[in-house]
Amino acid sequence: MVGPDRNLNTLEYLQAQGLSFDNVRVQHTPELHSDILVARTAIKGLLVVLTRRFPDHRGWFAETYRESFPRQLYGKDIHYTQAQFAMTRRRGNIRGIHSEAGVNGEPMYKIIRVMTGAIMGFWIDLDPNRDTFLARQSIFLKAVKLTSKDPYDVSMYIPPNIGNSFQVTQGNVLYYYSVGLEYWQLAQTRQIAISPNDPDVGVNWPYKVRGLTERDTTNSLTLKQYLLQVVGYTLK
Repeated sequence: MVGPDRNLNTLEYLQAQGLSFDNVRVQHTPELHSDILVARTAIKGLLVVLTRRFPDHRGWFAETYRESFPRQLYGKDIHYTQAQFAMTRRRGNIRGIHSEAGVNGEPMYKIIRVMTGAIMGFWIDLDPNRDTFLARQSIFLKAVKLTSKDPYDVSMYIPPNIGNSFQVTQGNVLYYYSVGLEYWQLAQTRQIAISPNDPDVGVNWPYKVRGLTERDTTNSLTLKQYLLQVVGYTLK
C-alpha cells in the first residue's frame, strides 16, 4: 500500500500527509453561514477543501459546493460552466500532466473530486506571474465510501495555469471535475501536455507508469520545452 493508512477518515488521511487545515466561515447572509475546512498547499491557490457530511438514520447528506465557496476562497466570483467524469482503470495508469490556457482573457479554474478508488494527484505551477511558479505538490486522495461514517467530503480547487495529473493507486477511479469553460470553448484553447516522465518535473510516481496516450508521450512537451516555447523562460 502507498500513502497513509486508508482506514483513517478523510481529515486524518490528509493530515497524515502534512496538510494543515483552517476553519473558514463562508457568510451567505447576516444570519446564514457555512463552515468549511481549507488547507493551502505549496502552490498559491491550489486548495484542499473539506465539507461536512450530516448523517441520520437513513444515511447522510453532504453539501459539496456553493458558488459562495470560491468567492470566499479566491476573493471573486468564479463560474464553473461544465462538469464531467473520467473513469480510469488499473493501478499505475496516469492522466496528465495537462493544463489549458484561458479564452479571451478568461482563466480556467477547476474543481476535482475522487468518487471511487484512490489516486496520487500531482500538480505543478506553470504560471510565471505567480510567486509559486514551478512549485510542485503531490497529495494522495481517496474516495469516501457511500456507507462510511466519515464526516467529510474532499475537493481540490485548482487555479488557472496549473499542470494537473494523477495516477491510479487503488481500484477503478471515477474522477469528477468541474471547469470554467464549456467543451466548445476549451477546443479553442491551447492544450498543454507535459510528459509525466520528464526528469525535470521530477514526479515520484508510486507505481510503474502505465496507460500513457500519444498526447502524453510523442505529443507532449518536456518542462524545458514548455518554458522556452510558451513562457519564454529558460530552466536553469
